[in-house]
Amino acid sequence: MTDTRPRRDRVGVAALLAAVAAWLGRESLAWGLTSALPQLGYPLLRLFVQAGSVLLAVFAMVRLRRAILHVVSAATARLDALEARLEKMRGGGAVRAVVVGGVVGVSMVVAIEVLHLGTWLETRTLDLFFRLRFPERSQVELATGRELPSANKQDDVVVLALDDQTISHLGWPMPRVYYARLLDAVAIARPASVTVDVSLIDPSRDHPEWDAAIGESARRAGNVGFTFTLNRATAETRPVTSESSRRAFERNLVPWHDSAALLPEYAELIGGDAAPQPVLAPIADGASFVAMANVLLDGGDDVLRHSLLAARLGHELYPSLSLRIASQALSVPLGDIHIFPGSHVDVGGKRRVPIDQLGRTRVRYQGRHDTRGEGPFRYVSIWSLIRADSIVTLTGNPLGDDQKFVVDDATVVTLDGAPTTVAALDPSKLAVGAVIAGRAHYSPEPGRIIELTLKTDAAVAEPDFELIDEQTLRFTTTVGSLAVNRGDASSLAGKHVLVGSTALAAADLRSSPLGEIPGVEHHATMLANLLHDDFFTESTHATNAGVIIGGALLAGVIGVAFEGGLGLLLTALLTLLTVSASYLLSLGGFYLPVVGPTASVGITWLGCVLLNARSTANARKKAENERAFVRQTFGRYLTEQVVQQLLDSPDGLKLGGQRDFVTIMMTDLRGFTSMCGSMEPENVVKLLNHYLEAMTRIITKYGGTIDEFIGDAILVVFGAPLPLENEELRAAACAIEMLNAMPDVNAWNKAHGLPEVEMGIGIHSGEVVLGNIGSELRAKYGIVGATINLTSRVESFTVGGQVLLSEATRERCGDALGIGATQVVSPKGVKGTLTIHEALSVGAPFNVKLSSADETLSPPRVPIEVRYGVVKGKAVSELTHVGHVEALSEQSFELRVDEVLPSLTDLQLRIVDGAALRPGDVYGKVLRSEVRKNVVYLRLTSVPPEVKPVLEAARGASPEKAAVPDSALVSA
Repeated sequence: MTDTRPRRDRVGVAALLAAVAAWLGRESLAWGLTSALPQLGYPLLRLFVQAGSVLLAVFAMVRLRRAILHVVSAATARLDALEARLEKMRGGGAVRAVVVGGVVGVSMVVAIEVLHLGTWLETRTLDLFFRLRFPERSQVELATGRELPSANKQDDVVVLALDDQTISHLGWPMPRVYYARLLDAVAIARPASVTVDVSLIDPSRDHPEWDAAIGESARRAGNVGFTFTLNRATAETRPVTSESSRRAFERNLVPWHDSAALLPEYAELIGGDAAPQPVLAPIADGASFVAMANVLLDGGDDVLRHSLLAARLGHELYPSLSLRIASQALSVPLGDIHIFPGSHVDVGGKRRVPIDQLGRTRVRYQGRHDTRGEGPFRYVSIWSLIRADSIVTLTGNPLGDDQKFVVDDATVVTLDGAPTTVAALDPSKLAVGAVIAGRAHYSPEPGRIIELTLKTDAAVAEPDFELIDEQTLRFTTTVGSLAVNRGDASSLAGKHVLVGSTALAAADLRSSPLGEIPGVEHHATMLANLLHDDFFTESTHATNAGVIIGGALLAGVIGVAFEGGLGLLLTALLTLLTVSASYLLSLGGFYLPVVGPTASVGITWLGCVLLNARSTANARKKAENERAFVRQTFGRYLTEQVVQQLLDSPDGLKLGGQRDFVTIMMTDLRGFTSMCGSMEPENVVKLLNHYLEAMTRIITKYGGTIDEFIGDAILVVFGAPLPLENEELRAAACAIEMLNAMPDVNAWNKAHGLPEVEMGIGIHSGEVVLGNIGSELRAKYGIVGATINLTSRVESFTVGGQVLLSEATRERCGDALGIGATQVVSPKGVKGTLTIHEALSVGAPFNVKLSSADETLSPPRVPIEVRYGVVKGKAVSELTHVGHVEALSEQSFELRVDEVLPSLTDLQLRIVDGAALRPGDVYGKVLRSEVRKNVVYLRLTSVPPEVKPVLEAARGASPEKAAVPDSALVSA
């Protein structure tokens, strides 16, 4: 026996196992490679590991494709077998739901929770939740001006924006002197903290005093922090850290602790050595704190979904900007912060912030800005707080005391002979009543003072004005009124203030789930999360597995219990319910993954639908096979109408029967049993197949139903299972045509070296029981009843080439039936006598005639003497009686005998040849006992081959060999 199973491919199996192991351990493998190849970096090496795992898996699949196909085929066969068992099982639908749901659910748990295959899609789903929670403004809202809130207000964090307005007035980069002025202006409001998230890494070349001014302003405020970044560094580019900067770093590090050792080196994350960018010494000396402002974008699409809470350089732990401010706001010393990579950051027991293996936490963004500029954080333009422009009026102005003049940064200012600026001017020097002099453009309104001179000890008696030209005015006077255009910083009291760039020129925009945001807003959002203890808490693996498997089981029930559109609708509702539940939970900060449950619901339902479709297809195929089997099995023996009734009737193949009046025909080949003893088995089958094929065609033509073949005998029913018109005449006509076909059958036999055969047919009409008879394991469409036995008795009186029918059948045939001899017989096993008639022809509508009815007997050319004996049962009397053939045909004698022989007497004859008897026993039956005196009509029932030439010579016949095509059922 050949083993069709594919040979095991060890290389393919090893490659597949390696691919799975590499994928499962891709994080650890990437970190290991990063240690060996730090110049490439963790993100790139992680991508290489993932791509290598996929390529290795594809290679393994190609190598194992034959084995995979074999497994799929075997699984399909087992699935079909299971489906067949479920179809028969009570409650099989529930079992199918549990099996499909369980298999899909467990598979999805492995795929999502172990292999992490849904991470990319899960991330995009959470992005979608953010966009649903904080939608963009619709066109209708924009047109009507009625906008819905699109952000959660975070009132305790304020962003001081280095925006386009500030840059348009002060330029880019903004001169550092304005940072000092800004810190002074903000300090007046006493905010909780101020953090400058702007790069101030290089000393000011032209104005080093400005750096010192920033440091002094920070020292005076006492709560100002500055940011720095961890950057790539080489031996040549590693920055030199001043003592002040070093001390600032040391003061703001999280002390080393053992659990932090699992945090990856920041150098590994960026693919190279890293070092902190030093803070300028004057600024470091004045800063209350310094903090790291680095961010890590998601590798797949560079979207800022996480915030890096801590970074490790060796044994130095740098807290993020938000964590540093939060620890100070929560009065938690840095020594009380403990980092547990892959779990959480413990902020002095006051906050437990979930983090991943890299030290990142997922940011809970609080909204987006609408068309009015309103968003989660209040943005205050730096320009509004540090602008120094004022509107003044001049006492004694000949053009009117109410004419206004602008004093701003474009005004050339001299104070007590020394040049200065409006921004640097002490506000007390420019006040109502102060003596001023200078020039001004008085047109258009308001005018603009282009030169301004102030003397603190000067006094003026009378204002002095002179019109220099049509536009310029020279003046010496006092300030009549003063209005300073400067924003009110008092609203910053108690707030955490972050100073950062929001202008397009600053190029500090980051992609977030809600679109592009300034980098400073990212830090503000994370700070608000920390202050409000507002983090995403993700469900446990056990919860995820339970939801996935539960959803799969529910989908399995839907897929099994509901078909078509209703099942699809319920599955869609279940999916929508799962997504909605996850969305609503996410609003409260609890994130339940969506991809696993929804995928398990969809796949399970689709699997049930496919299995149902496959089961239906298999059932349809099985039904078609059964129909084909019925048609193939019965179509050769039954009429098309009967076969179609069996196929169309739902109960057509069930056991049971009914009584009906039918006509039965039984045929038999004369002497066939003894003939078989001298023939090869193959020839017996060949002869029978050709004979039965020819007879079946004729029976089918006349609408007969073949009940069965009994050796060489055929049992045929007319009038069942479908009623037939003129069923008795139809049976008689069929029998006559069958006999008329025998010469062709014998010609074919002779052409193939087979013996000739003769057939007798008996017909009887009566009541029978018919239907499917048998057991559930084996059944057949058949008939039972005494009518069958009586038909067999009628047939037993026939000789070859004769049709006999009972009186019951003859009466129903009427005048359309042409009959020959009529006899009264006493059949064995039947009480009384039975009248039988020889059928010779059938009129309209069949119009058939027995070809042997026109038999012509002629005197033999040579005298033929025979010796005969009477056959009774299986006993033959001695051949002592002498007979002479007076006339003969191919199938009968007129025999003169020396005794009285009644009709239906069976005789055995031997031809006399001189003083001896010629070999070969001839058998015949007396059909008419008194043709003439002492002459009987004998129908020959069996003539051996060695005798046929003698009889043919006596008739003067010399038949030609017939050429008959082979039967479709018999091979030559």
